[in-house]
Amino acid sequence: MAPVSTPTPRHRARRPLRTGRRRNRTIAAVVATVALVAGGMTAAQSLTADRVFLVDSLATTADANPGDGVCATAAGVCTLRAAIEESNALNGAPGEIGIGVHPDFAGGNIEVVTTNSALMQTGNLSAGGGSITGDSGAMFEVTAPVTIDLEYKITINTTADRGVAVFHLNGPDITLTRMNQVFAGETTFYVGPNASNVLITNGSNVTANYYPERFIVVRGGASNITVSNYSITGYASSASSNWGWGWVDGTSASAPVNGLTFDNVQFLANLSGSCNGSSATGCSSTPISVYQQHVNDLVFTNNTVVNLNRAADNNTRLVDARSATLNNFVFSHNTITNPRIYSGEALIDFGSASSTAATVTDFSITDNVFTTVTAASEATNGMIRLPYGKAISGTGLIARNSFGAATGSMQAIYWFGPYSDTQNVSSSGVRIEDNHFDGWGSTSARSTIRLHRTGAVTVARNTFGTSTGTQTNTVTEEGLSSGSTVLTMVNNQTLGANGKLNTWYPTARTSANAQAAALSAQQCTIELEVAPPSDADNTVDLAAARYPVTPTTLDLYWTAGNTAEVYLESVTLTTEERTTLTVELPLPGDERLAHLPDGATLPVSATTGDVSGGLRVQTQDPNAGDTTASSQFSRVAAIDGTCQPVLTIDQAEDQNDPTLARDLHFTVTSSVPLDPATLGAEDITLAAEPTADTIDATRLNPRVVSVTAVEGSQDTEFVVIVRVDDSATVTASIAANTVTSTIGLANLSPATSTDNQITFTNPVVVSPAMLALVIGKAEGRDYAIDLRAGAPTPSADLVFSTGMDAVGEAHGVTLATPAPLIAAGATGSGALTITAPAGDVAADTPVTIAHTLTSADSNYDGLVVAALDLRLFATDPVIEITKRAYVEVADTSSPASIAATGTESLAGSRLIDGQAVCWVYTVTNISADDWATVLTDAVITDTDTRLGNGGVIGTIPVLGIGESQQLSACAVLIPRDTTAAGS
Repeated sequence: MAPVSTPTPRHRARRPLRTGRRRNRTIAAVVATVALVAGGMTAAQSLTADRVFLVDSLATTADANPGDGVCATAAGVCTLRAAIEESNALNGAPGEIGIGVHPDFAGGNIEVVTTNSALMQTGNLSAGGGSITGDSGAMFEVTAPVTIDLEYKITINTTADRGVAVFHLNGPDITLTRMNQVFAGETTFYVGPNASNVLITNGSNVTANYYPERFIVVRGGASNITVSNYSITGYASSASSNWGWGWVDGTSASAPVNGLTFDNVQFLANLSGSCNGSSATGCSSTPISVYQQHVNDLVFTNNTVVNLNRAADNNTRLVDARSATLNNFVFSHNTITNPRIYSGEALIDFGSASSTAATVTDFSITDNVFTTVTAASEATNGMIRLPYGKAISGTGLIARNSFGAATGSMQAIYWFGPYSDTQNVSSSGVRIEDNHFDGWGSTSARSTIRLHRTGAVTVARNTFGTSTGTQTNTVTEEGLSSGSTVLTMVNNQTLGANGKLNTWYPTARTSANAQAAALSAQQCTIELEVAPPSDADNTVDLAAARYPVTPTTLDLYWTAGNTAEVYLESVTLTTEERTTLTVELPLPGDERLAHLPDGATLPVSATTGDVSGGLRVQTQDPNAGDTTASSQFSRVAAIDGTCQPVLTIDQAEDQNDPTLARDLHFTVTSSVPLDPATLGAEDITLAAEPTADTIDATRLNPRVVSVTAVEGSQDTEFVVIVRVDDSATVTASIAANTVTSTIGLANLSPATSTDNQITFTNPVVVSPAMLALVIGKAEGRDYAIDLRAGAPTPSADLVFSTGMDAVGEAHGVTLATPAPLIAAGATGSGALTITAPAGDVAADTPVTIAHTLTSADSNYDGLVVAALDLRLFATDPVIEITKRAYVEVADTSSPASIAATGTESLAGSRLIDGQAVCWVYTVTNISADDWATVLTDAVITDTDTRLGNGGVIGTIPVLGIGESQQLSACAVLIPRDTTAAGS
């Protein structure tokens, strides 16, 4: 493309402003004006530097006068080279100088050429200690602080094999942003030994063939180098030829790379294709190789790598750290999709032989997702290969990753450590925790995690999917002889790895791999007995291996078959003896199941509530040293049963029965958490039966007033409050298929009960219940409304209303207190007087006075209150009562037997204190003529309250005219005259 120039007057206006802040302000004003006209975010707008050079030409010619503050070639245009030369010459402070694209310039491609006149650097960039020698020069060399923003308008590339780098970055505080399609025949970004605080961000490269060999090279001595928000596809693919995406080169112990970060970078490859001079569709490379290099703070975060090694075996890895010296390696939150592992090429490779083992101080591989990993033909390698024969200085952490293999005929993690095959639990500082593995170890002699001579390595709380290789006979998973490479999820291959720690195990399965019956779930929990490996019944423990020392932690797992898909919990044991653990099974929706794939078998079926699968444990021995030692997995104990809700309903533990309190408390319990919305008042079935104290059986009105979950019960216990309006025995029940659990399972059976009845006694009584009134008497008669002894003290007034029937109205019966009241805190209404005027009335004319009750006290509001049975008489009915005393009575069962077996004590007889005496009362109705009346419910009393029931001798239901009946009472004599006849 020919150089593009812009009108001369614009440069004439600039040229006098060569130095100083005045020039900077003037340029900023001009740029702002142009940007407003152009519209959109331009590079000039995005750059915040004090001095901005705006590129308006695709030529590669040099600046006419570097350092004069003007970006202009001899032809008067501002090329990218001229702008960089001005920046280098001015050597401004960080943030002072920016290079952008003029808003009126359309942009285009700067063709990469190798003629010396077009290159800013003509010497080989590897000079001074580099081993990657292909970069014989660089199109652009940046040595001073600057931000270069090409706004995605200018590309820099070639389709020819031109052996130079595009950018040589060899100074401080350099930012390259918004660059697309920047590559040459060698390296795109070559970061020199003098570079520091370099940011390469917001760009993408897709090469047309394999001539571009490297995306980035970082030389020893460089510091704080970051590549972010980039997408990379293509480039040559051969690690042995120093081709690939990312390289560190030319380092030493005294000149390491200090700080290299890849963040949010996409490394993209295809499933198939060619990688040659005409196509890059089959190219894939190592994202970062630090082979034989010294790097401090290597950080690889939030990146995406797709189809690595899929098209062909390109001798590439994800991270090649063989023979490297690494201090603080962080590999976190990356997504690695569909990579292929070839023989001897681990994805994260710290060296699989003593000659290539890395020296590593502190590493963490956390929160990454690896999916559909395949191994082409692998036996002894691993996806992550820790340094062969070497220890880790500091700590190592592999945690919270998801490692998914499609055909994983190899280990996911393999470490051949620095120790011998003798029992060893020396602290390694390495922890492998909370990861999920699936599909690994699918050949007969491969494990998912394989440890050999490592000392103590903590392997805890990891889960293993159903495609993981494991033993059908899970007893053999506990550990065979030292050196065994049997297929296991965790393989402490030798005594030198975790001391080949013997594990606790579930006793339900014997050492002969037999289990008499599955452990059945009760209320969705399993009672799991575990035993230490030293238990007498265990015949598969390894005597030469380490036995765990208490306190010991057991990690509990559930499996659908013979892996360990779900981590349940960890339990610490303090004694070396058989112990029964209560294991709560996770229900569908539990967060512990979130990692399982759709359609996976669950511990509890979401549709039937059936329990299936098995439980197993892994032993953690914190007593080994600074690093907890971990065992292999135990045998599996099969389980079954159901997690359908099993309900009970009973009176609450603190409920009085019978009770005078209105609120009747029942407790509902469930074997599993219930959906509270499915347990309401309408779901409780109530039955109320009248008692001897019931006033009106038609007005019992049993009802549920509240259903409340007990705090802290996790919706497994509820309090039900029931009320009735009169004395009754209330029964509460719950029918089958009434409520559902939180996962939608209904109770298949009715709630069971041991005592689901409560008797309520109405605390309000009318006393007496029947009253005789002689009309015309001014004093009338009194009755009262009282509370039974022990009744709740009213918290508010009890207000009664009364209702007179028509007969009472006709005879003028009057209540002195038509609206009786029991005041708050009181126990009765006091005397309520009834009168009626004189007149004609048939003797024993019945009148009913009804009562209703309202109150702000819910204990009493709406209770049924008995009506008063009032009988009217025109004159007093006449009865005659004679009272005779008998001593030395042999049979006190009836008045007749008292008279027959006792000796009558006549009036004036001397009796002694403490002598037993019985009295016989003869009651005769002597009413006659017009007042002749048949008496009903005649209550006979005595002034001596020791007789009968508080002085009430008895009641005669019916006493005809002229008829006599007898009553009796016995007592011990006290010093007073009791021979006078009662009345």
